[in-house]
Amino acid sequence: MGITQRRVLRAISGVVFALVLLAPYEWIYMFGLIPMQYWWYAVFYVLYSLFGIRTRFVPIGHEAHLGGAMIGLALSCLFAMDAAREHWILVTGLMLPTILLLYLFYHNPVLGINPLAALKSMNWGFNRKKRRPTASTRATNPPRKE
Repeated sequence: MGITQRRVLRAISGVVFALVLLAPYEWIYMFGLIPMQYWWYAVFYVLYSLFGIRTRFVPIGHEAHLGGAMIGLALSCLFAMDAAREHWILVTGLMLPTILLLYLFYHNPVLGINPLAALKSMNWGFNRKKRRPTASTRATNPPRKE
């Protein structure tokens, strides 16, 4: 796929998400068969893209498509402020979790591969002091031989 085709696909994501803001209750047919409203399509698109970023099950630039969609949504908010004010819950519900997860994926790439291990290893600000072993814990857990 050439560089122009990739740009076109990102632009299409942006246009679709601009339509999500301008007409969220209009209908779209996924794969020409499944009818759903634009806002539902947007929610599923974001979830699919985040899942694709996490698992890399298809060799597609999910980050780029999701970025194009978010830019399309942001620009449509800029140019159609009345629609953005009217559908502010939809805009917030799509943008905030997406930006937060992309931020987490960028700063902690392990989160995409093994999310539970990455979340356990993150410093959440609750540093526990390590307790000194007592006589009872030393008796139940003898030192290991190396």
